[in-house]
Amino acid sequence: MIPEPYEPFDIGNGPDKVFLIGSAWIVLLLFLL
Repeated sequence: MIPEPYEPFDIGNGPDKVFLIGSAWIVLLLFLL
């Protein structure tokens, strides 16, 4: 089996989407602080 290339911006994946949303919130909180 050949692993597919990792696409961090692929919205089709649930965990990646949650991770991106969490990262965005952390960045926003750090920016506001």
